[in-house]
Amino acid sequence: MPVMDGLSATREMRRHEREKKLSPATIIILTAVLSGSTQQETLRSGANMFMTKPTPLKQLRATLKQLADGKAVTQP
Repeated sequence: MPVMDGLSATREMRRHEREKKLSPATIIILTAVLSGSTQQETLRSGANMFMTKPTPLKQLRATLKQLADGKAVTQP
C-alpha cells in the first residue's frame, strides 16, 4: 500500500474504532510471509485472522462464507 503497510493500517483502524466507539470490523491479513513472528505480530496488530499466499480459492471461499454466516473462523 502506498501510504502505510497492512499492520499499520490495521492498528489505525482499531484505534479509530475505539475512539468512535464503533463495532470492530473483521480484518483478515493475507501475506506471502510465513513465519511465526509475522503471524504473532499480525494478530497483535488487531487482525482477526492471518492467511498466507497463495491461499487456495476453496479455502478463501470457505472462510468468507463462515464469516458471512456469522460463524467463528478458525485459523487454517
